[in-house]
Amino acid sequence: MKEVVLSSKTVWRNGTPKVVKHEYGYTFPFLPQLEQLLNCKDVWHCFKNPPPRLDGVFQDICDGLYVKHHPLVVKHGKNLLLIVIYCDDVDPCDGLKYKKGINNLRFYYWLLINIHPDKRATLRAVNVIAIVKASVAKKYGNEPFLQDFKEDMQLLRTKGVVFSIFQNPTRLWALLVFAAGDMPAMSNLGGFKESHFALRPCRVCMVLSSDLCKCFREDLNLVRKKESHSKQLEIIERSTKKKAKEVAIFEDHLHGNAEIETEYNDHNNPSVNYGINKRSILDTVPGFDVTKCFPNDILHLLCEGVTENVCRLILRDVCFPQQDPNLPGKKGLSLNYINTIILDLSDLGHWNKKRPSKILKDHLFRKLGQSASQMVVLANLLPIILVNQLPRDKLELLLMTVKMLNLSLSFKMTFKDVDELEILIEEFGNKLSFLYPECKTPKLHTLIHLGSQIKLFGPLRYHMTFQFESMHSIFTSYLKVTRSMKNPAFSVGKRFLLRRNAEILENKDCNTFLYKGDEMNPVACILSNQQEKAALLEVCPFALDNDILKTSKLKRHGYIFRNGVVIYLGTEDSEKQFGRIESVFFVDQEIVISYNPLKCKFVKDLNCYEISKCSTLFKCVKMCDLPYPFPVTRFSFTFMVPQRVTIAYLLDMNFNCL
Repeated sequence: MKEVVLSSKTVWRNGTPKVVKHEYGYTFPFLPQLEQLLNCKDVWHCFKNPPPRLDGVFQDICDGLYVKHHPLVVKHGKNLLLIVIYCDDVDPCDGLKYKKGINNLRFYYWLLINIHPDKRATLRAVNVIAIVKASVAKKYGNEPFLQDFKEDMQLLRTKGVVFSIFQNPTRLWALLVFAAGDMPAMSNLGGFKESHFALRPCRVCMVLSSDLCKCFREDLNLVRKKESHSKQLEIIERSTKKKAKEVAIFEDHLHGNAEIETEYNDHNNPSVNYGINKRSILDTVPGFDVTKCFPNDILHLLCEGVTENVCRLILRDVCFPQQDPNLPGKKGLSLNYINTIILDLSDLGHWNKKRPSKILKDHLFRKLGQSASQMVVLANLLPIILVNQLPRDKLELLLMTVKMLNLSLSFKMTFKDVDELEILIEEFGNKLSFLYPECKTPKLHTLIHLGSQIKLFGPLRYHMTFQFESMHSIFTSYLKVTRSMKNPAFSVGKRFLLRRNAEILENKDCNTFLYKGDEMNPVACILSNQQEKAALLEVCPFALDNDILKTSKLKRHGYIFRNGVVIYLGTEDSEKQFGRIESVFFVDQEIVISYNPLKCKFVKDLNCYEISKCSTLFKCVKMCDLPYPFPVTRFSFTFMVPQRVTIAYLLDMNFNCL
């Protein structure tokens, strides 16, 4: 861990002046961390054995056109390391103990995306570039803390670096693919205007703030390009020097009491006209395009942004409708009724941990106060709860929001899916602007760039900052046991390095650093149900009774499969087939699922499948043969009016998965 001192101050101790550090931060050596990570067997296996790629299908960041056609990828192929970085400010302290914002830290992370997507989700794949107090980073910029990383990337990009991999010298190259983060952090790191009041508030295109939400189709003539961006930076840098000279002339005239001839107008300021503050430190990293490589994060853009806005406005209209003085008063739906259904009368399956919290009246006029994962759940529940309470146009708006959200969270997409998303965004933007004209925000405009973002960098879920945001919890836990807050950056950084080194030493030779394997407790069993046994032998014809083990639940990559969980089985006669898990078996090193087929019908007005019947037949399928290897989101509601009835639904998702 390297200390970067930016300023010092003189203090008096025992009557003697002493110079001490005043503003500083800490950087973590990038190349030693990278070499240490590559010496883990499972990481090296992922690097040397990339998953198969399909033309026209986006399954990972590496399937994006930016990576696939990059000159460095074409030249070095499998010897190329792909890096993603992240930057954000965090308050890691308890708000009840310390003043808000006084201990804010800025974290810089990096992630190796050569790791397979199913193993990349672990927090052990995330490493640290630098930690610094947010106030220091705002004063001095990002350059002092990313300078070493930039130099390492330049070396990896041009000459390559020889790493000792399992005591064998291996020369590798690297490419910085993109930087992830929320909108203000990425605008700051890219050198663009951070405020949404800027003349050109978008870092992707040159649209004016007055035209921000007039069109919801991306205009390729307005999209920023690297060549024009470089010319704009040169103009801004020349203008900055000229302005500094004019300030000196101004001071000379001021002291001489002469008339001032020069007046600087912001409308003639190229920095204002181009929406650029300064040159980004990443602009000098070879192969990095600052106009393309700051993708939008749908966690903040969709989940906590547009989706939250739509749900809040619709709930406000339903619960507190505006009264027309010329018409008789209309009573709104009780907010307690909605909270009761969400909190008490619904079974959300594996979404129970993400159940939305109670919605108060004040939330409808400010913010709903839900996390990103809670907003995903709430958006999918509202159409079912409010289907008979909303006018047709607002119900369609809500369904568009849900469909857009679920499509953006897909694991796999095709060009057809991208076109569908772009059309959906255009229709959604026009309808939202018509129904709620006050909602014309920069986040609503940014939606139009999601289609091109998928084509460049693959599915949107792999650009999300969920993983990096979760990483903050590790550093927050360190501060809970820290006795002094004099230097929190050093305290959490030292503890992190000790923990990470211990994890690597313990697991690097066991192929368990990234993923320790499926969690289950198989025990021997005797199948008494002959129908279930026949279905199992149909899948595993050579299985003996002694070879059949049964487990109460299977946990794979954080998802739990057990009795009652719904799985997707594919399409038959153009209809999607689902099954309800009865048992999970372990036979001949294979995981086999026994299930009962479900009869479902698609309800277009709710954008989900309603379960009408569960068959008593038994069928089996191998886990590896599932087209969608995750539990299907199942939720049920108990409605009290007009009579007590429980209805179960399955969420409609893009089931074409890995």
